[in-house]
Amino acid sequence: MNANSQQNLTKEEFEDLWKESETRKFYISSDKYKNNGNYRKVFAKFEELILKLQGTKSQFQENELDTILAKIKDEDFNNEFGNYVARRVDFFKKKPVKQSDDLDLL
Repeated sequence: MNANSQQNLTKEEFEDLWKESETRKFYISSDKYKNNGNYRKVFAKFEELILKLQGTKSQFQENELDTILAKIKDEDFNNEFGNYVARRVDFFKKKPVKQSDDLDLL
């Protein structure tokens, strides 16, 4: 893996960091995760958002980016994973925001 967190990570490197992150360990080791299918579905959506950060053409709503930062465990902001997530969130906050589909126009 890249020693310098300022460098871009490959998809595989980022996925490996995610799998070893304190954030992921916290959520998947919880009783809620083990006993509640709905909780696992919500976690899967969160995981999808995290992994989307690696994409260069990904789009996010502002609240999705805020949620990502809020749900990352503090311990991860002291390592390569958390630093990379923070940089990617900052990158996407500077991009145009994904707009919700306005189905009222139908």
